[in-house]
Amino acid sequence: AAPAVSDHVALLRAAEGYEREARRGGDAGARAFCDRFSLNARALQSVVQVRDKMKNELKQQRLLADSVLAFANRNAGQAAVVLAVVAAGVYPNLAVKKPAKKKIEVNAGRIDAGLHPQSILDSGAKDKGGGKGKGGAQAANASDRAEWYCYTEMTQVEQRYSMTGISRVSPVALLLLCGDDPFEVQGTGPDVSASLLDGWAEFVLPRAQAGKLQNLRYALRQ
Repeated sequence: AAPAVSDHVALLRAAEGYEREARRGGDAGARAFCDRFSLNARALQSVVQVRDKMKNELKQQRLLADSVLAFANRNAGQAAVVLAVVAAGVYPNLAVKKPAKKKIEVNAGRIDAGLHPQSILDSGAKDKGGGKGKGGAQAANASDRAEWYCYTEMTQVEQRYSMTGISRVSPVALLLLCGDDPFEVQGTGPDVSASLLDGWAEFVLPRAQAGKLQNLRYALRQ
């Protein structure tokens, strides 16, 4: 998934690689690809089949044309765009890793969670699980280098929580695409705070940039 830090992009690239090798070498090529990267061939085949089935059904209902598909996929190779769409789709499943904490805050800071062992983000992590947090906490400003993530699902085993399907996302993508309501802006100086989820997801940015994001967010929802 490099340079993206993302389980979602890793899965996407795996499916693309499976298709590519299947076209080149048939079933043998696809199996060799899966063996090389320790992938589940049946699972990838199922993903491709379900996608193709949905695509064909939409075409039969005249809801999807090849020209529309080409236009919609014009940025499919750009991981930042894909991750922005994923973040919007799984919202409000957001998490933040702050430099001062070992674990990752989720659920508006009320829970600390770890990464699922199968996540590509877990390869260098020492903390495998989390517990209950201390309550709502504001996100750090840019100088603190807090890292924001979106995730597909969170599971609990006893008092330990772990996230599956996790990707690092940019604050701009969150402010631009996530949620239906306008994000809140506070402050009177050259820098203001923009926030989502009742202030838990808070970002400090120049006032001019916040205004541009507000206008673009509004335009995208018209």
